[in-house]
Formats: sequence, C-alpha cells, structure tokens
Amino acid sequence: MMLKHNDITLKEALLAYINSSEKIKRKLYQTKIKMHWEKTMGKPILKYTTALNLRKKKLYVHISSAALRQELSLGRDKLLKIMNDSLGEEYLEEVIIK
Repeated sequence: MMLKHNDITLKEALLAYINSSEKIKRKLYQTKIKMHWEKTMGKPILKYTTALNLRKKKLYVHISSAALRQELSLGRDKLLKIMNDSLGEEYLEEVIIK
C-alpha cells in the first residue's frame, strides 16, 4: 500500500501525540528510566534504590545506603548521560541523589 503525501505512519502519529503533551512524555520517560535503571545499575545498586522520581526534567534517585549515595553523587554527570542515552534525547537536565 502506498502512502499519500499527507498520510503519516502510526509511529509518527504516536510520536507526535507523545511530544504534544509534557505530562504524557514525562510518564513515558519515567517508565523508561526505571526499566533502564534496573538493567544498567544491576541488582546490588537496585537493592538500595528506594525510589526514582522525575520532576521538571530532573531525576531524583533515593538511595538507602549513605556510602552508595555518596559514590553515586560523584558520578552524577555519568548517570545523566546514561539516562539521557536511554531516552534517546537530552531530556534530563540533572540527576539528584538523595
């Protein structure tokens, strides 16, 4: 089937819908971040991660271990890059470790 000049694919329509609403985009990205956090950080860090929250393009990571919290704080820039890479765009502005 050939597309007409004004037809768009389902993928294009969904991307346009997602990009039209910051609330939808934030919820989608929060889900992606949680999935990627589990894969990237591994079980030891996941065990101490109590929450991942996304607010105003900032990722808040809650860690129950003070030593691990300090170590992750030193690598915030690397975490920011990893998470933005998982989203496919420079969406996050900052990673805050609590």
